[in-house]
Amino acid sequence: STQTTWVGSAKDEQFDQILDEVAVPPDVGVNTFEYVVDAPDPSKIPGSEILGVTVVMVQALYKGKEFLRVGYYVKVDYADEHLREEPPEVERPDVALLERNILETEPRVTRYLIEWDDIGVASMAATPEQATGAAGVG
Repeated sequence: STQTTWVGSAKDEQFDQILDEVAVPPDVGVNTFEYVVDAPDPSKIPGSEILGVTVVMVQALYKGKEFLRVGYYVKVDYADEHLREEPPEVERPDVALLERNILETEPRVTRYLIEWDDIGVASMAATPEQATGAAGVG
C-alpha cells in the first residue's frame, strides 16, 4: 500500500496529515503511476508554519512495514509577487492567496530494510539517496 503525508510542522509530528492511503497490487518489477491527492487542511497547520518550506512524503508499505519513502520539498508562498516581497503581518495567512510549488525533480528516496515474508530474510539496505527524476510518482 502507499500513504501520502503532508508534514504540517517541522517541530511536531502531531500536525502531520495523512492525505491518502491506497492499496497497490503487488506486481513484480518496476511500477509507475500517477498519484493525485487533496490538499492538506490548512486549519490543522500552525499559522506560523503555513508559509515556507515543508515536505510531502509518499511511503510504500508491505504488510504494514515501510520499505520505501519518497519525499518532496514543497514551498508555500503568496502567489502575488508584491505579497511575496512584502507579506502582510497576520497570525494566519489567507490560504486563498497562497500557492504550493513542489520540487518534483529532486525527490529524496530512502529505502528501508524489511522482512518481505515469513522466511525471515531481510533485504534492501536502509540508505537515503537523492534520486534523479520523479522516482515513478508525481
